[in-house]
Amino acid sequence: MKYKQCLLTKFTFSGLINQMTWLPEKFAIQGEYIKLKTEDNGWDDGWCVKIVYKGIKFDENFVSARSQDYKKQRKTSDI
Repeated sequence: MKYKQCLLTKFTFSGLINQMTWLPEKFAIQGEYIKLKTEDNGWDDGWCVKIVYKGIKFDENFVSARSQDYKKQRKTSDI
């Protein structure tokens, strides 16, 4: 399965939220509304796919491996 990088937006009572994420190609459709799975295995509804970045596609293994890179970067850069 291939993934595309997308910008998502959601309107809440406190304002507009933006989020960058990788979505499976079948869900990466500009203008569509999607649900995101939460950490407690629930669903967060109402996210709009605002931008689907073209030319950037990676397979599931690459996206999963890179999703944890920030943990290593913080260990070496935080004081």
